[in-house]
Amino acid sequence: MTQEQIRIAKERGEAFENFVRTVLFPEAYYDLMHHTSSHRENNKRFNHSSRLPDFKFRCKVTLREFWVEAKFRSKAFNNRYQILSAQQKEGFPEIAEKEDVFVALGFGGLANDPAYVSLIAYKANMNAEISPEFALSNKIEKKHCSIEQINKFFEEVPEVQAPVKQEEATIKTDYSKTESKPKKIKRILIAIAALLLICFGLFSILKEDKNETIALAPEVELKENIVNYYQYVNQGEFDKIVDYLDNRVSFYGSKLMTSSQIITTAKANIKLTPFAQSIIDPETIKIIPQSDGDFYVTYDMVYKLKKKRSDTYKQFDLKMITYWNEDLKLTSISEIRK
Repeated sequence: MTQEQIRIAKERGEAFENFVRTVLFPEAYYDLMHHTSSHRENNKRFNHSSRLPDFKFRCKVTLREFWVEAKFRSKAFNNRYQILSAQQKEGFPEIAEKEDVFVALGFGGLANDPAYVSLIAYKANMNAEISPEFALSNKIEKKHCSIEQINKFFEEVPEVQAPVKQEEATIKTDYSKTESKPKKIKRILIAIAALLLICFGLFSILKEDKNETIALAPEVELKENIVNYYQYVNQGEFDKIVDYLDNRVSFYGSKLMTSSQIITTAKANIKLTPFAQSIIDPETIKIIPQSDGDFYVTYDMVYKLKKKRSDTYKQFDLKMITYWNEDLKLTSISEIRK
């Protein structure tokens, strides 16, 4: 890296650290227990505490303390985001043995206003690099991160109930011939009750299966929406894609755009490259429902373009990363070149 690139990288890092400190963990909710020295300070005199994660916060209500390492990446490199340096990979396990450690990753957009933010609980065997899919699966909102969100990473797993002894679980069926009639009737009633319970259990399973089928319906519709969206794009019928867009969309890392702005941009681009095609592979569409009702969707796409009919197509193999809301409207779209 050149000195200029190093300078820009340092400035981005400090800008994202400021975002983490003021937006995700603001003073109103968290005490700042530690903040590593800046690059400028370390250049004057190296502070050995810089080997620690960037921040240590303490919740003002629960007094819970935890570390946060801040990383910003404007784009993925070879379809991976680096979140730990070799030094951190070596030193963080010792810290994580005693205290909670997180990696706050901002990616896309600007360092002081990233397109996405993920909060990843550090583990001793964590890889230094992660995939964009993994980053997005840990996405959080770009606002105050509550202590409840932090606690969810460390919820205790309920103890497994001890198995029932075999002799207690086995129902004796070798009835004595001398057994009294009331006892026989009692056993018959117990058997009937058990049969009813089994039938009720089967009914519940079938009901759950039915509900699961219903739950899959939005995903089926969403897949159709994605296919239809690109059909209209390829045909230049941009006015029809309005039905698939949310009111404001994070469009390829830009600031939020309205549907009319997106259509205006698309029409301008088609004049520059009238022979453009977006070819998606429906078999690669992966839909992951999110806890907030949104859908995280990825798929492979080949983008071809040329200016003149006689030109040779330029082709780009892309991995598309999108978010769709509960109404199956597109809210965010970005791409990664393979």
